[in-house]
Amino acid sequence: FRHPGKIALFLGFFPQIMEGPISSYAQTADTLFEGNPLTMENLAQGSVRIFWGLFKKLLIADRLYLLVDVIFNNYQYHYGEMIVIVAIAYTTQLYMEFSGCMDIIIGSGKMFGVTLPENFRQPFFSKSAAEFWRRWHISLSSWFKEYVYIPLGGNRCKIAKQIRNILVVWMLTGIWHGAN
Repeated sequence: FRHPGKIALFLGFFPQIMEGPISSYAQTADTLFEGNPLTMENLAQGSVRIFWGLFKKLLIADRLYLLVDVIFNNYQYHYGEMIVIVAIAYTTQLYMEFSGCMDIIIGSGKMFGVTLPENFRQPFFSKSAAEFWRRWHISLSSWFKEYVYIPLGGNRCKIAKQIRNILVVWMLTGIWHGAN
């Protein structure tokens, strides 16, 4: 039986509660409950990670959004190369937005001595689509695998059920990200 106060502390750990990365109780609980004092090393490492995240979010993603928004809202006036450039800019913007936010959250946790799981591992350097997916949004993928895909039978069942399992995970991933 787990202590209700400890469960509440885990569920309320502010750096990860809003956007992730999704971590299991086993990944962060012990560190949270130790109540270690703030250290200069953790404050410095956390601050560097936060500043890097702010750089990606505010100076790259938010600037690319301005270009993407103008072109996508007036796409009928643009052709060829500009659409390709903006599609690449949009992909970069999404990555910098989410990766920057994860850096800010992981850095916040680090300041308090809590190590949160990584959520992105250079997905654009992947050699395949499967590897890309494993490197992008790692904690969400792991959560769906552990709590949805495997309990449905994962890939240890007939092909039709495997496809069903994948489609269920994809549908839930879409719902997670919102209808828009």
